[in-house]
Amino acid sequence: MTGLIALAVRHRSFLVLLAMAIVAGTLWVRGERAIADRDQVVAIADGICASAASNWRPSGAKLRDRGKACRAAVTNLAAFKTGAIAETNTLLVQNESDRAVKSETDLKAAIAAANRTAGAARRMEEANAKIAPDDRVDGDWFVRLNDLAGLWP
Repeated sequence: MTGLIALAVRHRSFLVLLAMAIVAGTLWVRGERAIADRDQVVAIADGICASAASNWRPSGAKLRDRGKACRAAVTNLAAFKTGAIAETNTLLVQNESDRAVKSETDLKAAIAAANRTAGAARRMEEANAKIAPDDRVDGDWFVRLNDLAGLWP
């Protein structure tokens, strides 16, 4: 063990140089990774900004102003989407309400028409029962026929 310590003491400048080289290499690799990550984030930001019809790095912008125009454009698009969804939902609810009212009105009209038709058919049968044996009909029979056909209110 003393031999190993004596060897380390004798070559301490080389060991310090080796340790510094390892630290420098580690820092260089981590710096390269950080640069690559930054470049990837900037590329993604450029794509997002292009989709929002803006620019991440407008020409002439200072470093601290990068992304401000893009963020404003994306914020405006998000606000537009939220507003459009809210307006669409409002219109859908109103349309459904109008449709329900129209359906109810149509149902009432259909029931009234069915009742009128049933009444007209009953009255026509009554008029048919009153036909004389010689098959001659009078004006009341034609009134009932027109009523059944819907020609009379």
